[in-house]
Amino acid sequence: MWIQERIREFFGAQLGARCPTGLIQGPHGAVAKLLWLHQLRSTTDAISSILGLRLAANHGSNAFDWAHVLGAPGFRISGETKEILKNIISERGLGLPSETKRAAQFDRAKDREKVADSEI
Repeated sequence: MWIQERIREFFGAQLGARCPTGLIQGPHGAVAKLLWLHQLRSTTDAISSILGLRLAANHGSNAFDWAHVLGAPGFRISGETKEILKNIISERGLGLPSETKRAAQFDRAKDREKVADSEI
């Protein structure tokens, strides 16, 4: 988790230098959110395994202070899902064709195969 945080901080510093307004869009913003979601998942899993049931109830311990971790799964689907973020990175960042274009290319290839088979 410490290494993940250092990577996220480094990436954030690089983005901060590129986008002084703080508004990070497109593939860079998608990568930043994926890094954050990955770290959130790791932290949530670690805290949940350490605290167990003490996480969900206040037994007079400090464990209940971590109860906000229970809402972490909602962060994974708020805004954009991981699949959408990965599409943004692949299409806008890497220049790969969009899913709809890939599907259309696949359909055209299947149609060509059908025509070739019927001509035999």
